[in-house]
Amino acid sequence: MVFDSPVEEVFWEAYRKSSPSSLGGLVAQHVLGRFRLDFAIPEKKIGIELDGFEYHSSQDSIIKDRQRQREIEEQGWRIVRFAAKEVFDDPEGCVKQAALWVQSL
Repeated sequence: MVFDSPVEEVFWEAYRKSSPSSLGGLVAQHVLGRFRLDFAIPEKKIGIELDGFEYHSSQDSIIKDRQRQREIEEQGWRIVRFAAKEVFDDPEGCVKQAALWVQSL
């Protein structure tokens, strides 16, 4: 699988190693209309977004990203976000946290 960024690859590898049941059905780079989610469980309408500093470093890009998230959530989706540094520092912990978050819904 080809990823858009190294952080996506790190998260995916950590997911594949642990394969938590609550993240069953997780797919990478899910297309949702004019958007692409880093990861998604489409049947549950759950998205996982990984925010790299390069894209999220300006006020304009942060605003655009928040508008995008609201539009996705208006379609009934729930989004959990992780900063790229979180994933690079503790990929297994981020996968575990995402799994616990999904379980709590």
